[in-house]
Amino acid sequence: MKITFNGNTFTIPTNEQGQYHATALSQAWAAAGGQVRALDHWTRSLDENQMRKFGACTSKARADRGGGTWVNKRGLLAFAAYCSSEFEDAVFDAFDELTKGNTMQAAAIAESVAVSPELLEKHDATRKAMNDAIKAKGIDMCGKAYGNFYRLACKAATGYVPSVLTGKNGSAKEYIKQVSNAPCMNALIACMETITMGLKVGLDYHKVAAMLNVETSQNGELLG
Repeated sequence: MKITFNGNTFTIPTNEQGQYHATALSQAWAAAGGQVRALDHWTRSLDENQMRKFGACTSKARADRGGGTWVNKRGLLAFAAYCSSEFEDAVFDAFDELTKGNTMQAAAIAESVAVSPELLEKHDATRKAMNDAIKAKGIDMCGKAYGNFYRLACKAATGYVPSVLTGKNGSAKEYIKQVSNAPCMNALIACMETITMGLKVGLDYHKVAAMLNVETSQNGELLG
């Protein structure tokens, strides 16, 4: 999981048990200008029931061998909220939006402070659904259909095709992940969903591109 403190995004490692490295989060908070010994103060404030609820455990091994304090996801979010009032506000604001039925707004608030692996998984699932729709329609484009439609989604979401966005250094997904831009990832996912729907209702590449406001050699009249 990626956590954002004071505009700086940090990757929090996980172990084989699915726990998160609270020690790394504490170091990230200190690097962002926060309290240096926040983890010590937080763990001392917890009672036995809270320690169990957060799955807190500590290893005396070296940091590069899994040492430090580990917690479950609930514990990680609780500790992040303890560190940062901005993070805590985002948690409450996201919950408030959920109670109002505003799921998209809730997701946007949550992802302003945390980019989860689930978002990356959603990207992969959405791209697979788009590729399945391309295959079902028998679209080939000289063997480049999958890549062409993904480039279209990237162009619509970011203004650039993947090779320009990344400087020909890796995929668009990995680039967006690296720069920790959740809104951009959501935009890419939304564009792929639009492409999938367009294909399912019988639109061709150029008409789908027009839906995404991307001009091609054959849709100029549609964009007018």
